[in-house]
Amino acid sequence: MVRFYIRPQGARTYADYANEKLGEALQKIKAGQLSQRQAALTYNIPRSTLKYKLKGLHSKSVGKPPCLTADEENAFVGHLIILGQYGFPFSTVDLRCLVKYHLDQNKRKVKEFKDNLPGESWAQLFLKRNKILTSRTAANIKRSRAKVSPESIEKYFDCLEKELQDVESENIWNYDETNLVDDPGRKKVLVKRGTKYPERLMNSSKSANSVMFCGNGMGELLPPYVVYKAENMWNSWTQGGWPHSRYNRSKSGWFDHHSFEDWFFSLALPRMKKQEGRKVLLGDNLSSHLSLRVIQACNQHNISFIALPPNSTHLTQPLDVAFFRPLKAAWRSILLNWKTTRGDKPVSKDVFPRLLKEMLARIGMKNNQSLQAGFKKCGISPVDRSKVLERIPKNVTCSEENNASTPEVSSASNQVTPVSDAVLQFLSESRYGSNKNTDTPKNTGKSKVNVVPGKSISENEVNDQMKRRRKPQKQKRNKSRDVVSDSEDKENVTPKQKPKKRRVKDCSDSEPDDPEVINDDEISSDSEDEFENNLEYEIGSYVIVEYEEEYFPGQVVNADVDGSAEVKVMVMRGLNDWGWPEKVDQVWYDKDKIIEKINEPALKPSMSSKAHRLLYSVPEIIKYRER
Repeated sequence: MVRFYIRPQGARTYADYANEKLGEALQKIKAGQLSQRQAALTYNIPRSTLKYKLKGLHSKSVGKPPCLTADEENAFVGHLIILGQYGFPFSTVDLRCLVKYHLDQNKRKVKEFKDNLPGESWAQLFLKRNKILTSRTAANIKRSRAKVSPESIEKYFDCLEKELQDVESENIWNYDETNLVDDPGRKKVLVKRGTKYPERLMNSSKSANSVMFCGNGMGELLPPYVVYKAENMWNSWTQGGWPHSRYNRSKSGWFDHHSFEDWFFSLALPRMKKQEGRKVLLGDNLSSHLSLRVIQACNQHNISFIALPPNSTHLTQPLDVAFFRPLKAAWRSILLNWKTTRGDKPVSKDVFPRLLKEMLARIGMKNNQSLQAGFKKCGISPVDRSKVLERIPKNVTCSEENNASTPEVSSASNQVTPVSDAVLQFLSESRYGSNKNTDTPKNTGKSKVNVVPGKSISENEVNDQMKRRRKPQKQKRNKSRDVVSDSEDKENVTPKQKPKKRRVKDCSDSEPDDPEVINDDEISSDSEDEFENNLEYEIGSYVIVEYEEEYFPGQVVNADVDGSAEVKVMVMRGLNDWGWPEKVDQVWYDKDKIIEKINEPALKPSMSSKAHRLLYSVPEIIKYRER
């Protein structure tokens, strides 16, 4: 079977005219402007063809008809369009499997398909017949980003329209940081046909430098702000760069709230002070970008600090939408040229400022067209919410889908078949989530397992380790509980679990081997107070604990008279800041692992209302961290 027919040279020309010319010729013949003979000579169309078309003959397509009916193909086209809009696009392989499933369900056998599975050529011809579809490379986005609904965008633009009222485009600024990596990426090359794994000798590394960019609606860019991953700065890391650029460093290589404050007060604020009228600063809602000092400075200088909706920067942030892609393309081109001409060396921090300057000179720091297009695509300058809403699938029903304008197909069937309500509801729940209460398994956390190097371990052995390691919380004494004998109590104790304490009455008449056990009802409240007074660490106090040769501050949750305590520890945020983790880290520590008592950590100013984003200072721990 010939997959794609190629006309041999010298063969008779067949239908060597466009459909538009044929339609125009028929229209003029019907209007009496041209005769059939004149139209045939004018448009170079055979006269017999014009006669057949005027009589309605030979209206079918030339060649063998498709294996699927026109209605079936239109139904597949409609579902493929909806699937792509909701973020579940099909590949040609998925389409072929879907057609096979459809034929098998209807108990149809197509002899042209092997086991009812269409071939690759059928998929290519299917796309050729239905030109409304095309094959593109899809980018992966997280489900949290996909859940951005039209309702949240509508609320965002309701507030944005008020904030941007009477604000000039040059006064609307957007900031964001990105990474420039030491990898020029892949590139198509010429090799011998049949080569499976073409390779190119090019050294690359995973090192990267963070750069903060900020631009306005007129395409003007501020000088870049670079953050290196290092603990110290060297003079050679700042030489040869773009004029007025700023350089900093951090332990992680990313921006923290110290770097963000320094960027704002050294680059952004001086430029905005020179502008007249009200200014607007748009950015994401990262905790490192929320600073009380920055907010206060914005209020003093007539600057509105606006946060974008969560997980929506791929739709609402101009730098992400239209600027960073050509920026990264220019960076890869410059990096490839540098590695090719300079001996294929990794890009060091001494060279990075010069390459960054070359990249900025190539993309243009003023009247940047990509940045202007980004503000327009995000509906910010000018304000137009439809620019964003048209990129989000609407949760519509089948009746609403029929009322809307349906895209036409270039095939003879004219229009796409509407999709059922069940399919739309399934896609909507898959993208935005369901409102039904589903029982999700509780995250029980994880614990480190001690394994001898070179030795394996089983699930039962892991469970045994967890039981031996587990220490129960101390509960308040209940006067009404029953007394259990010492022998029964010891039998029910798990490893590392201390036996329950019992008071023994000192009676001279009783035998020493048979002590009299006093019921809890006979224990007075004074004994309970004495037990609590013997605790070395008060519940609610703050201490420093040692864990795997590292020191952490924390709060005492439970305590025992032997000096051990259950402590809820904090995690380090930045250089000298601490915070409570989003997932509670609460462990029992022995007496020798509790270093000292400290004062309650001091809360630092912050705009965040979430507990795990607040920052605290613990000056007592600095001496331990410097060891």
